[in-house]
Amino acid sequence: MSVILGSGSPRRLDLLRSVGIEPRVVSPDIDESVLDGELPVDYVRRLASAKLDAVMKNVGAVNVGAIVIAADTTVDVDGVIFGTRASLSRWPDQVVGESIGTGTSKWCRAP
Repeated sequence: MSVILGSGSPRRLDLLRSVGIEPRVVSPDIDESVLDGELPVDYVRRLASAKLDAVMKNVGAVNVGAIVIAADTTVDVDGVIFGTRASLSRWPDQVVGESIGTGTSKWCRAP
């Protein structure tokens, strides 16, 4: 059975490879803008789901029977979504707060 990773994340690819899985990588092209009033948990769920949908449309019936994995991770400071951990370097003065958290959502479709 083949595995498709719906992510361009080198870390996710490394994680799969570390357990002996060599997936086909399909990087979804989606709008990752934060919606007005969107909570971090809702943001990562929406993006992970959108990434999965985009990959499924891309690979379509060609990969019937494949396991497709998509995920998203974000960092939030006091409820303000900053995107990925790497994006925090763009806002060094703002990354101080009462609550700094990360959120990850994963979606998988299997036959």
